[in-house]
Amino acid sequence: MSAGQIDEMLQSLHDKRFIVRYSANGSNYIQINNFSKYRNPQLYRRCSQIPAPEFQ
Repeated sequence: MSAGQIDEMLQSLHDKRFIVRYSANGSNYIQINNFSKYRNPQLYRRCSQIPAPEFQ
């Protein structure tokens, strides 16, 4: 699978609002929408070291 194919798949998920693609501090990230709703168990939840997206 090429980097271009992966980018197309991620963009498709973004367009359908399953993920948010964003950049912060010169790096690219994704955030999975509603991740905490479906994540089980919640026992090991920690604060992320990855910056959250800034919505405008």
